[in-house]
Amino acid sequence: MERIIVSNKESFRTIIETNPISENKNYGRHILGTLLNYDQPNKNGVIIYDLEFDYKGFVGDFSQIIDQDIFHFLKLFIESKEPKIPLNRIYFENCVFKSGLSFKKSIEFSFLNCTFDSEITFQYLKVNGLYEFKNDTVFKEKVVFKSNNAKLYFKECTFEKELKAKDVTFDNKIRLHNCYFTEKTDFRNTKFKELADFWCSTFNKRTIFFKTDFYGTTVFSGVTFNENVLFTYSLIDKNLILKGTKPLKGFDLSLAIIAGELLLFDFNLSNFKSDTKSYVSQQDYDNDVSTIGKIPIKNKRETYRIIKNQLISQKNTIDATKFSYLESSTLRKEVFSKIFSFPNKKSFNRIGEWYQETKNKSKFTGVLKNGTIHILKAIYNWLSAIANYILLSLNRLSNRHGTSYVFGIIFTLIVGALFYCLSVTSTSKYEITYAFDWAIVKENISGYVQFLIPTHRFTYLNDIMKGHTLESGFYIWDVLGRIFIGYGIYQTIQAFRKYK
Repeated sequence: MERIIVSNKESFRTIIETNPISENKNYGRHILGTLLNYDQPNKNGVIIYDLEFDYKGFVGDFSQIIDQDIFHFLKLFIESKEPKIPLNRIYFENCVFKSGLSFKKSIEFSFLNCTFDSEITFQYLKVNGLYEFKNDTVFKEKVVFKSNNAKLYFKECTFEKELKAKDVTFDNKIRLHNCYFTEKTDFRNTKFKELADFWCSTFNKRTIFFKTDFYGTTVFSGVTFNENVLFTYSLIDKNLILKGTKPLKGFDLSLAIIAGELLLFDFNLSNFKSDTKSYVSQQDYDNDVSTIGKIPIKNKRETYRIIKNQLISQKNTIDATKFSYLESSTLRKEVFSKIFSFPNKKSFNRIGEWYQETKNKSKFTGVLKNGTIHILKAIYNWLSAIANYILLSLNRLSNRHGTSYVFGIIFTLIVGALFYCLSVTSTSKYEITYAFDWAIVKENISGYVQFLIPTHRFTYLNDIMKGHTLESGFYIWDVLGRIFIGYGIYQTIQAFRKYK
């Protein structure tokens, strides 16, 4: 069915006058039918459908025409025909708007299955008024919010260009249900004083909530983020609901100011990729987390820690264990990256740089001393990184960071076998060869089992070692074996306690 093109208010007046008002909107092709809803009298209004609004040459506030001309004319016309029917709202269904719109008057609108081909602006809406955009409504150009004190409801809408709400305060509720944001969204310095509900929506680009203040309940239930999402210096004052949220890339809560509570039931966050580069300046770091949308590895680790602690505070130890593992695993990778960041120019070029700056050989001794201290500190940090990496790797191998008792049992058996072999080959009876002999294995099974008891005596091999001497290496490997076996048993017990 082709739409009638409305090019000015006179053509619109003609459509109204030539199409009688009826409760049945199927009466005519472009008819205006009254919407009678006696259960909710405030929603009584008129339906306009199958029209294409194209005011040629008109720039700016299209709603002024609707507000001062169309609405006023409709009100007078309907009141003359049906004086008992109040006109509180205009419903546009299956309409196309070619010109730009700026909603900033007192009328309340509902748009169903409409298309907006030009930029839309929301400013100075009716206080506590309800503005609805539903049923596959499409915004082909930018949508801009300049202020809001009305209730906004977007359902099953597609935003093909940017949604811009920078420096805007939403004093009332805003709902964006099952919407698709094709391009970026700008919520920098935005304030949501009431409910902000993004239920089941999809964000296709990187999303940065930079200094965004959520004072009311904030809903991201069922939301899909196809790229990184960051809450950089954002305030969570009440509840942030992340039930069933799906961040397909990265998720950063590390810099958020969380005064309220995170509701994390069925939150789908995995071990995502992060940026492991070393930042030369704070400016580079801030640019990544506030503008570009990269997530540094330390932010990733802190995000896991925050989620873990929130789950623990909610007595959800099962899911907390998962994020504890992700936190430890990320720390291990972070420490590993520090090992290979040394040596670097920052560590070894400082002496030459300071010498070039001073140009004074009498001061070079002091400069050299400072440079040496700098190098020694770098070496110390590097060695600490190696030690921490070894410890974290052992933790992963021994019980998968507290999540697997099977890892603990296997680790204990393997290290026990290793140190038992090293200890018995430090005797005069055995030596290390590449030949495998089942007879020797059977002979040492009882000794191996006793070796797995950390408190065994040094004489536990007297029956096997009759006529042979124990060398000093035997005692060294035996003591080290006790340490690692005890560690493995402890890690196994810790993993058993994950469901405490």
